[in-house]
Amino acid sequence: MPSILLFTTRDGMATLPCTLAAFERLRLPPGTRIVAVDNASRDGSGALLRQAAGRLPMTVIDAPVAGKNRALNHALDRIAPWLDDAELVVVTDDDVVPRPDWLLRLHAAARAAPRADLFGGSIVPVWQAPPPGWLTAMPGAFAVLFAVTDAREGPCSAREIYGPNMAVRGRLLAAGARFEPGIGPDGTKRFGMGSESEFLRRMERLGHRAYFCAGALVGHQVEPGQMTQASVIARANRYGYGLALMDRQSSPRSYLAAPALARWAERELKALGALLPFWAERRFGTRYAREIRRGYLRALLGGPVLPPWPAAAAMQASPKAPTRIRAARRLRALLDPQAADALLGSMPPQSAVRRSR
Repeated sequence: MPSILLFTTRDGMATLPCTLAAFERLRLPPGTRIVAVDNASRDGSGALLRQAAGRLPMTVIDAPVAGKNRALNHALDRIAPWLDDAELVVVTDDDVVPRPDWLLRLHAAARAAPRADLFGGSIVPVWQAPPPGWLTAMPGAFAVLFAVTDAREGPCSAREIYGPNMAVRGRLLAAGARFEPGIGPDGTKRFGMGSESEFLRRMERLGHRAYFCAGALVGHQVEPGQMTQASVIARANRYGYGLALMDRQSSPRSYLAAPALARWAERELKALGALLPFWAERRFGTRYAREIRRGYLRALLGGPVLPPWPAAAAMQASPKAPTRIRAARRLRALLDPQAADALLGSMPPQSAVRRSR
């Protein structure tokens, strides 16, 4: 059965050329179609997509209204006739560097787990510049900052799947499942993170099972601008904001407010304590954790209300593996760019990625 590789871009020229070059090296399952969505780009990304369409089995769709999930839904509506025949719809980003066998491994996982409808794979960082020391000291935060994940092969929780490397059975989307437009990148700087996470958790709540394919590996490009303290703090706030938006889908604000205020107060006190000289090495990590709580409260007290999640379906509990702990251990090795190059196999080395800029 043919499959669809779907991604959006909005002003993605900093990473898109490397991603498209990697797509040209993919070993595609027979009948695979690539669908690229230009989400109101202003930097020439749309023209680059149309050039690449001459070298790839790719259709380019324009989505003029800013918003990643709006763009995904617009594309899904446009390609609705293809969804009935699609075994998998693989959703990714415009800054990935997949291993050549990435799609083949996702297809193998779909055949090996016929009862699963949601699939994810491993994600490693591809540094476009050497990461600073304060950042390498907090690898446990890489899941939030750079969507890095590394779970065991087999059934998993939907929380272990991240947007740059996820796939959905085509029949789910053919039946009308769509992404929530009220969360995720929307053209502003104060959005709540979680565009794909909301979809995955909602589908899991409906009873759809998730499966992790550890060998389906993509690299995730990390730009120098994402490695500044200001960028990390802003991302922490957006992450907390998105968490609260999703929590409010299943619990009333009155239920969430008291524990959220308690956690916020705790983080504020720790941040004050980190100003002491003997806590200097913990100072930035404490600021990062505090900003997540601030973002959570921002959404809880004044954020939009997303449509409520459906009642949880009766299903077997998904395994809850300590993904971030394992990822943190593995990432200590991946801070050396050559280690990620080895995992990505025949992909261009990270030094070449940096030179392509």
